[in-house]
Amino acid sequence: MIKHEYNLASHDSAPSSTVCAVKAELERKGARQIGVRYTIDADPAVLDIPDDVKAVRKDYLWKTTCCELFLRDLDGPGYCEFNFSPSTCWAAYRFDSFRSGMRDLPLGISPIVTVQEDSRILQIDALLDFAGAELPAQLDGASLGLTAVVAERDGTSSYWALTHPFPKPDFHHADGFIAELPEE
Repeated sequence: MIKHEYNLASHDSAPSSTVCAVKAELERKGARQIGVRYTIDADPAVLDIPDDVKAVRKDYLWKTTCCELFLRDLDGPGYCEFNFSPSTCWAAYRFDSFRSGMRDLPLGISPIVTVQEDSRILQIDALLDFAGAELPAQLDGASLGLTAVVAERDGTSSYWALTHPFPKPDFHHADGFIAELPEE
C-alpha cells in the first residue's frame, strides 16, 4: 500500500509554544477504506484531551484537541468532514457547499479510532470504512484536507492544516483541500 505523508503548518494567528509539529499520513486500505494517522509532537500532559474514552459519534469534538479529514466532491461544491478525538470519539458530517447544508453523514461502519502516546508524542489513528456509507464523494481522484485543532490545558489552541489560505483559520474552504488520496 502507498502512503502519502504530510507536514501540517500552524496558522500564524494562533502559534503554539508547546506543539513542535503535526504530521499526517494517508493510506488507501482498499476500494472503500482510508487509513489516516496524525502525529502531534507535544507532551500529551499539556494538551486538552477529553476524559470520555468511548468510541461513539459525538458533536463539537473540535472544542478540544481534534484531528479532521475533509473529502471534497469531484463534481460540485459539496464535501464531507470527519473528526477524530484522542478520546476515540468521532463525528462525520456532510455539507452541500462551503459551511452550508450541514448534516450527519450516515456511515455503515463506525470509524475505528486508536490512540498511542508517550512523553513527547500523541498519535491518533483512524480507519474509515465506507462500505454501506451514504458517501456522495468519490474516493478515486478526490482531494482532501488534513487538519488538527490542538487545544492546550492553559486554554490556548493552535490550528494546523496543509495550507492556510486566509488570515483567520478556516478548515472548510476548498482551497485547503490539497492532499491526494493514494491509489489502492
